[in-house]
Amino acid sequence: MTIKEDLYFSDEAHKSMWYAINRYFGGLGGLGRLARSCRIEVDDLTQVAELARWRACLSYDPAKWKLGSLVISYVRNDLRWHIRNYGSLIKLRYDNALTDRYDFEPLEGHVWKHYDTIAEKMEVEDLYNRIYAISSDAQQKILDNLIQGYSKAETSRILGIRADNVSTQMYQLKRKCKGVIF
Repeated sequence: MTIKEDLYFSDEAHKSMWYAINRYFGGLGGLGRLARSCRIEVDDLTQVAELARWRACLSYDPAKWKLGSLVISYVRNDLRWHIRNYGSLIKLRYDNALTDRYDFEPLEGHVWKHYDTIAEKMEVEDLYNRIYAISSDAQQKILDNLIQGYSKAETSRILGIRADNVSTQMYQLKRKCKGVIF
């Protein structure tokens, strides 16, 4: 084996790859939920992580970096890039006034939304907090599942309620938002 292959199969590189997945994506379960919401196979994302680990080992220079830090950086960035470029992103459906005002068209989920300014990020977070504040406990649970990318049918199975209750709760929340936000 070459030196680069030894690095790739080392415990440090392997543990660093899984550290990045756990830290930035919530472990394999979080990566699976993210993959499902973006309509990507989990196996594809784990392969991207493995390839990122290999690329980090190829570009490793002990004089410049620690191997663990380099692997973490490569894995995090490559997974984010892959999700951003190959994922079929979830689009939350709100009233046109809300979508026009906050430009939610390419919403990439809670973790992946990129903002141009800090003010824009604060404005969207403020909007989310106001919606969350006026919603009931049941609506909050449903909203959290929908934002994470679960369908209405999956949300109803997770929460143990009927699918039409999910639609009803979201319709009621939408009516509340019209009175408070607009």
